[in-house]
Parts: sequence; C-alpha cells; structure tokens
Amino acid sequence: MTSIRKRLLAALIPGLVVVLFAGGCAVFLLVRADLLDQFDDSLRERHTALLTTASYEDDEIDIDDDEVADVAGGAYFEFRMADGELLYRSESLSGQLLEIDMADEQIVSVELPGGANGRAMQTTFQLEPDDDDGRFDITGMPPSQPIQLTVALNRKPVDQALTTLAAALGIVGLAVTASVIALLLGGVRWGLTPLDRLRGQIASVDDDQSEARFDDRDAPRELLPVYSELNSMLDRMEQTLQRERVFADATAHELRTPLAELRSIAEVAVKWTDPQRTTRALHELLAIGTEMQSLIELLLKMSRGNVNGALGEAEDVQLRPIVERSMDHTAGQIADKQLSAAVCLDESAALHGSRIVLETVLRNLIENAVQYTPKQGRIAIESEPAPNGNGHGNGSAALIIRNGPVDLTASDVDRLFDPFWRKDASRGDRTHVGLGLSVAKRLADVAGLRLAADLDHGDLRMRVSSGNGH
Repeated sequence: MTSIRKRLLAALIPGLVVVLFAGGCAVFLLVRADLLDQFDDSLRERHTALLTTASYEDDEIDIDDDEVADVAGGAYFEFRMADGELLYRSESLSGQLLEIDMADEQIVSVELPGGANGRAMQTTFQLEPDDDDGRFDITGMPPSQPIQLTVALNRKPVDQALTTLAAALGIVGLAVTASVIALLLGGVRWGLTPLDRLRGQIASVDDDQSEARFDDRDAPRELLPVYSELNSMLDRMEQTLQRERVFADATAHELRTPLAELRSIAEVAVKWTDPQRTTRALHELLAIGTEMQSLIELLLKMSRGNVNGALGEAEDVQLRPIVERSMDHTAGQIADKQLSAAVCLDESAALHGSRIVLETVLRNLIENAVQYTPKQGRIAIESEPAPNGNGHGNGSAALIIRNGPVDLTASDVDRLFDPFWRKDASRGDRTHVGLGLSVAKRLADVAGLRLAADLDHGDLRMRVSSGNGH
C-alpha cells in the first residue's frame, strides 16, 4: 500500500524534473536563437563589405585583393558569374567550391571544407561602370554582367558558446534538482508531521484509556475535522463501554438478591424433603426465575437505550408485599446492626407503574438504606396519601424511605444517583460499587416514576412517586 509521502514525492519529483528540463531547454533555445541572429548579422555585414571589393572597368570585372584581405576576416567566399565561371575565391576554401542551393539573401547552415559547420549567404548583383573613378555601383540598373557572391562563416564560436551554455545549464539544473528534491523530502516530511503526530496519538490509545481524547491544539486546519470525528468516535465508544460496564455491574448487582433467594430455597428443599414443601419451593423458584429473566431483559434493553418493550403494562402495584419481602431479605443485616426499622403501610398503598421496575427500585432503595445506616440507626418506610382526585384508585401519591443519621451534605445528595459514586466516609464497604441508586434512578426515569432524594434533620429521605404524583 502506497503511503501519502510516496504519492506526493512520486508526483512532485518527476514533475519538477520535467519543469526544470523544459525550462533549461527553453533558455538554451532562446540563447541559441539570439546568438544565431547576432552571427547572421555579422555574416550580412561581411557580405556587404565583400560586395565593395568588386569593380567593373573596361568591360572587365576586377576584385581588389588588398580590400578583400581587409574585410574578409577569415570568411569563406567566392565570386562567380551567373553562368558558373569562377571570378575569385578565398584562400580558406583551399580550391573547393561553395556549392549551395539557396535563394538570394537567404542565410542557411552549411558544411564548410574540412567538415566544419557554418552559415552562408548568397547574392546576385550587377556591376555598372562609374564615370568618375571606374568603381562599381549597385544601383538596380539593368544588369550588364550578373555576378553571384557567396559568403560563409565558421560557426565554431557560436557552437562553443552553446556547448558551454548547455554544460552550465546541465550542471546548474542538476544542482537545482538535487537541492529542490532535498527540500521536497524535508518539506513533505515536515508537512506530514501532523499526520505522524495523530498516528502516534491513535497508537497510544488502549483499552485502559477510553476517556483519552486527541489534542488538536497544534493541528492544521485541514485535520481539524478528522480530530473532531475521531474525538466524537471516542465519545461514542466511551458511552458504549460505559453502558456495557453499567449493564454488567448492574446485572451482577441486581441478581445477587434473587440468586441468594434461589440458593436459600433450594437448600431448605434439599434438607427437608417434604412433598408439600418441595412443591411450594418449586413454585417459589419458578417465580424467582421469572423475575430474574424479566430483570435481565430489562437491564439488557436499558444498556441498549431501549426499555419500553420490557416494562410491560403499567398497573396499580401494591407496595406492602414488595417492601415486606425486601425487609425480610435484609432482616439479618438489620438485626446485626441493631437498627430501628418501622414500616407504616396499609394494604391499599400502591403506586401506578411497571411491577418489575417498582420491585427493582424499591429493593435497591431498601437495601441501600440498610447498608449505609450506621449501627443503632433508624429506618422508616411510609406512604404519602394521595390528595383527593389524584392517583389511581386508592393508591398513594408516594412511598418514602427514610434512614439516618447519615454523614451526607447537600452536594453529596446531588451525586447520589451518579454511577459508581461513593463517599468514603459513609460508604466504606468495598463489596458495593455504587450502582444500586444509579440503576434505580435510571429505571424510575424510563418507567415514568419520580425518584428524588433530600436531607431531613440528619436523615436521608428517598421519595418514589408515580408520574402524576406530587
């Protein structure tokens, strides 16, 4: 799998090489064109100067050797008649001909004697006698003796300059390419540093750091959405893990009581094998098993954020049987701690809601009260009558569970329903993880019940009411 760094370098480096090569070629061609223009201008000047060395006197064409020597300057040239008769040839031609097929005034590249490269120009002109001194005069008059002048110059100086230029461009181009590639390597590495840092942060997150978040303080603007989405994903993961943890702990917490009851009933049935007792025990085991199944389904759906399907139909639930069963289950603790326990409920005391939720909530509240009431403390459970016209049937407006004295403050009461919250001074038993009240509160909320806590003269007071209670 190709990395981003390799992709960037694979695109940038060849592109850079192509651009530098094209730029070098463009510079070379521009300079070459300019040098050739200057060289051609020099060739034209030499050509014009050589024209002045020919004269026409007494029906004869004469070329002044002294003037030719002055203006030739190493040029290759020859004078010919239009019919091909040679009039004069430069010594540099060494007896060879300048046979060039081109139009007048046109400059072309040619191969000079000896294989050298050159540039040549050719002109056809006429010489007219001059009455004053017999010198030639190119006036455009009707020709008397057409003459063809061909001049060529060696391109060696231009070729040497172009060779030097090409070498310089190659060396500079290689140096620039190497430098820019080095800068690209460093720049890409530096530019991708935020990605490397993000990768390091991701790699540092493990199972024990679900609360960790990615620090985007120095992140570039392009990566901010990535940081935001990653942090959002971690938030969702933490919520999911928290729900799973709460579910597992809540399930263990809530199943302790019915499992203890199952074991107690089973032990009694095994010890006394009376058929009637065994039948009654089996019925009790079936009821507890059904309750456990409903409780597990409820907790599982609660962990998934959907409890409506497990609540069942709301009804008027009699409170006294639930309270008495919970008090019976905690009777041993109440006796060991020498607690004063008072239950003031009549047979008609009821709350409207889901039976399984009410049983779970009330059992948690009573167990919590017994667990965290100090020795020789007090517990009181009573109902608050519903005003006329409120409630369902003859039910109560609320059930109140009071225990004390407690070492809690108003700020502590605000946190009583937080998952896993414990106050060390008042909750020193490490066998509890602080989930009972949290589960009770959440179940009450989703079932339409109201669960509230406050302090009343040193006592903790829990109040459970139906959704329409006061």
